[in-house]
Amino acid sequence: MLLSGGINWLIDPFSIYGAPLIDRLNTHKSPGAPRFFKPLQASARQPSVVFLGSSRTQVGLDPDDLLGAYNFGIPGLRAAEYNGYVEHILADTEAKRLVIGLDFLSFNDARTVEGSYTAAVLGKNALLRSISETLFSYNALDRSRKTFRRSYKGITVYH
Repeated sequence: MLLSGGINWLIDPFSIYGAPLIDRLNTHKSPGAPRFFKPLQASARQPSVVFLGSSRTQVGLDPDDLLGAYNFGIPGLRAAEYNGYVEHILADTEAKRLVIGLDFLSFNDARTVEGSYTAAVLGKNALLRSISETLFSYNALDRSRKTFRRSYKGITVYH
């Protein structure tokens, strides 16, 4: 179990622990479902500004344009999910500004809340409460394997 946790910490597939980037080992992350890893990244990075919204926010707003910003854009984000993420950002980050991108499709009641949203670790001390899932789970080990494979081959999927 310690070996698995050590491997997952070193490869850091969710990009939350700040492990050093090592060429051909962990430079090309494979974090999986953004509804799971985005809240953890926000908690780890402690941004002063957070952009929250759907894929339009994810693609349209560049956090590099504003010092201390984090792009919390998630493709297909529903209005029903916004509240949980806003509460998480306010409870577990140092964010002083929250830029929310709303669009008509976010209010489409025909779509259901994503399953990965219900698995997300939200709220105070999210990083601490997610250790079992991010270091010691099969999912984390599988994500580490994919990160290693993509890094070794130089395939960019997510940074």
